[in-house]
Amino acid sequence: FSACARKADGTVGCWGDNRSAMLGDGTTRTQYTPVAVQGLSGAVDVAISQYHACAVKMDGTAVCWGTNRSGQLGNGETQGDYPMPQMVSGIEDAIQVAVGNAHSCALLRTGQVRCWGQNNAGQVGDGQTTNRGFPASVNAPTDLVQVVAGFGHTCALRNNGGVVCWGAGAQGQIGNGTMTGINNMGQPVAGITDAIALSAGANHTCAVRLNGRVLCWGSNMF
Repeated sequence: FSACARKADGTVGCWGDNRSAMLGDGTTRTQYTPVAVQGLSGAVDVAISQYHACAVKMDGTAVCWGTNRSGQLGNGETQGDYPMPQMVSGIEDAIQVAVGNAHSCALLRTGQVRCWGQNNAGQVGDGQTTNRGFPASVNAPTDLVQVVAGFGHTCALRNNGGVVCWGAGAQGQIGNGTMTGINNMGQPVAGITDAIALSAGANHTCAVRLNGRVLCWGSNMF
């Protein structure tokens, strides 16, 4: 119920529901027109979920704001709401960010992904199921070029057109041919070798193929 937009000058404006401070304007008031995320400049990418948001800056650092009850802001804390951007610890060469319901991920220039926050279904991808207040390295290939996040799962596009996913898989959203609940390491998505872009919904994932066709997997209830 909130949205954000990155402007040409590197600032970010957000609007909508603000009950958990996810608009980053220093308040928790609902905003019906865009308000500036306080103290944020040089943004090259931004992503927002239901209760928090993150941005990558031109210098490769990342910041997050909003609720932090599962460590999804990456500042080492696991409580409270933060109405202004907080620096994500240890991220210095990010190029893209993705946020799920209560976890966050950054794609690095090296082709690696690091994630933090809620990890009950393995959505951080570090081989554990413990929430992470600091970024953790994902157990996945290191030739990644895009990362996307759903409610409790994460997927990444490989440079060779393959796709890997991790996290909640009970509705088939990680595409590994099973419907198991916890997958805490990168799992290849079966049969995809020519993807060029990814998108993730709450419990499903889609890939655009080189031939322009789209493949989707996961929940198909609505």
